[in-house]
Amino acid sequence: MKKLHKRGFVVYERYCGVSLTPRGKDVAETVKKRRQTFEKVLELILVPKDIASKDVHVLEHSLRPETVLQFTRFVDFIAHASAIGRPKFVGR
Repeated sequence: MKKLHKRGFVVYERYCGVSLTPRGKDVAETVKKRRQTFEKVLELILVPKDIASKDVHVLEHSLRPETVLQFTRFVDFIAHASAIGRPKFVGR
């Protein structure tokens, strides 16, 4: 917690609890969005949930930001196409 506090991600006082700073909230939101993106991609290609939950972790920590951006754009494109009534992929 001390390192996160020194870097400005949390407000931390010993024995008083921890809370995210605005900067910490931004980072947390980015991490959450990244995870949701990979979960959605693996769901779209029909990876079983038990395997996907493990593989998401690997993807989150292994891919370069440029690649993550392209995955995000792909998921957003699919979501937009679904919202405007385009045919959905039918699997298993």
